[in-house]
Amino acid sequence: MSKLLKVKTPQHMHSLEFKQLSAILNAQNQALQSVVNGEGLIDALNNICLMLESCFSQQKRYVALALYNEGHLIHHCHPSLSSKDHDLHRYFLDNGQPFEQLRFTSNNTPNWNDTHHVLEAQAIWSQPIFCSRSEFLGRMDVFTARDETPQDIHKALLAHFAQFIAVTVNKDKDQRQQLELNNQLVAANERMEAITHLIPDLMFVLKEDGTIEDLFGGNRSLLTLAIPEFLGKMHQDVLPVGVSSKVQLAVERALEFNQIQIIHYQLNLPIGTTDFEGRIIPAEQDQETMKRRILYMARDVTEQNKDKAEIERLAYFDPLTELANRRLLLEKLDEKISLCRNNRMHGGLIFADLDDFKKINDSLGHSIGDEFLIMIGIRLQQALPAHCTLARIGGDEFVVLLDHMDASREAIQSLATQLAQKILATFDKAFFYNRIEYRIGCSTGICIFDGIQATTADQVMQQADMCMYQAKKRGGQQMIIYDDTITDFMAQRFQIESEIQKGLKNHAFVALFQPQISPQGEVIAAEALIRWHRDGQTIAEPAEFIPIAENSGLINQLQRVVLEQSCQLLNQIDVLLGHRNFTISINISANQFRTQLGQMLFDTLIHFGLEPRRFKLEITESVLLERSEVVTEQVEVIKSMGFNLSIDDFGMGYSSLAYLHDLPVGELKIDKAFVDFGHKQKQKLAIIQSIAKMAHELDLDLVIEGIETSSQKEMLNDLSYTAMQGFYFHKPLSSAEFLHLIQNQNT
Repeated sequence: MSKLLKVKTPQHMHSLEFKQLSAILNAQNQALQSVVNGEGLIDALNNICLMLESCFSQQKRYVALALYNEGHLIHHCHPSLSSKDHDLHRYFLDNGQPFEQLRFTSNNTPNWNDTHHVLEAQAIWSQPIFCSRSEFLGRMDVFTARDETPQDIHKALLAHFAQFIAVTVNKDKDQRQQLELNNQLVAANERMEAITHLIPDLMFVLKEDGTIEDLFGGNRSLLTLAIPEFLGKMHQDVLPVGVSSKVQLAVERALEFNQIQIIHYQLNLPIGTTDFEGRIIPAEQDQETMKRRILYMARDVTEQNKDKAEIERLAYFDPLTELANRRLLLEKLDEKISLCRNNRMHGGLIFADLDDFKKINDSLGHSIGDEFLIMIGIRLQQALPAHCTLARIGGDEFVVLLDHMDASREAIQSLATQLAQKILATFDKAFFYNRIEYRIGCSTGICIFDGIQATTADQVMQQADMCMYQAKKRGGQQMIIYDDTITDFMAQRFQIESEIQKGLKNHAFVALFQPQISPQGEVIAAEALIRWHRDGQTIAEPAEFIPIAENSGLINQLQRVVLEQSCQLLNQIDVLLGHRNFTISINISANQFRTQLGQMLFDTLIHFGLEPRRFKLEITESVLLERSEVVTEQVEVIKSMGFNLSIDDFGMGYSSLAYLHDLPVGELKIDKAFVDFGHKQKQKLAIIQSIAKMAHELDLDLVIEGIETSSQKEMLNDLSYTAMQGFYFHKPLSSAEFLHLIQNQNT
């Protein structure tokens, strides 16, 4: 008997002829095999019905069976009564209640009804079917053409076939469950395969001894060999010695400390030199073999490293001249001051500012002016020793920090003087643009420091700046060394400070407003800029008086002038537009954060009935460099009041991405140095696109300033920006001019 057949043969069935019994057993095996082969349960049940009918020795007895699930009819089979399908379906629906033993019903019994009569039967033998857990599966009915009761052989046959049907149903259920499980496993494997092909990492499964057991991952271009050549080999066999030793050390540490280890390395692949970050992850111990496994994940970080290098370059170098920027200079200067103080040495710093460079910008435009700055940077690099730090700290200001230190002040002063003379000599030769000769001068200031008299980078820079300013006042193209004679320069600054105080009383300071234009071409905001009508007629630029106002503590009074005039303009704009969505940006300097800035701003707005959200406070680079507790606290206070914060000149080099995590910033302003594309159009455009993408992902507003030409605007139109501003759209306007612009736009 086949192993598939687990049905016991009742004793009374042995009275059947041997051939008949063998046929039954053979048919049973075939039925079960058909279920195993997935040929269908209904066909198997139909065959069982016919098989049982064949055991009745040509008597007119017809078999039908029904299967139920929780009282609901799910299958019924009656191959010899196919013409009675509708009546049998109704019969099985009406008789779905479980019963425990063989029932006999005839046309002479009280429970005979119309349903029985319709089937044209005189008697019905009903056998219950139970599964191995004694749960009711269904019923098997024999419809006889005459009124007869089942004999013992009939009862044995019915009991045997009921058991066989239960085995068949269970086998079908098992097969379907196994098939479903197999399908799920296949689907899971297919999903896993698809996922691993999408994962950029390569994942190796290693034994404790470094043998590679398995390999996953989709980027096969990162492999040094074909996958089959990896499996079964040690990592020492497939990696260079230097890389393999790193991996081995990390594996040992991962197993020893049960912690993830991270390594970095390079491989020369057909696609080029590739940077990798490897993560060695210890797996759970196998309870049978007591061995550990290691998951080694290798990720291509070449592009990330390039981006990181670009970000660092952006943070420490001027994007226009590629010289060191203010941030890098100040860091090196702080370090040099400490070395001088601790070792009783002297250092030197040279501050250089171009004379009348504004004329170049005004006559040729800022983009051409930037070309001159690049040429000047190259000349200065060629004139100075390689070990000096040459930095452009903004505009036309260059600073040289001497690398050399000396115990003798005179020796350092002599060296600084020689270098300053070389700087001045570079400007003796004319500059040419479009075959036209241009003469540019330079003023330099020298500060010799020992870390005692001037203890901070700001103090050293200030002293050198004062000397440069005095050299400029003396006619330019010369150098001044800081000493006690600088008092004349300070007196001049005090004079300007006095004039500022007088100008505040006489209302000589006014705010101008430069429109900010949305991508749809609408004026949606403005930046407030202060101007000084000095002597009643001359208009002084902010660079001439803002530094003095900051140092003298007058900056908040100037800020109040800008803020009050901005509030007046906003109230007038609200009347014109009928809503309160227009915003104005005002610049905040570092020194203001050491005052009660937040309270002053808030009190002024309350007076005019305006909300803080109507203003964006633009933070200068010096604020980003000032990481003191006072500044941080003031920033948080201002933000809590509802003011919006903006980083001005973002991307100039001394703005770091790290500050975006520390400061509650809502807007970035891209410096015009990036917009003046010049000969590095591709690189600058790539940087702007990166900043725009980052601003979008961080949900920050993005303002691009310094737009001066239609070509600049067209090149940046596809970016995701909030607004643009620049002379191409509008110059800074008076309040009346700005209102007129808004009124025309509104109508």
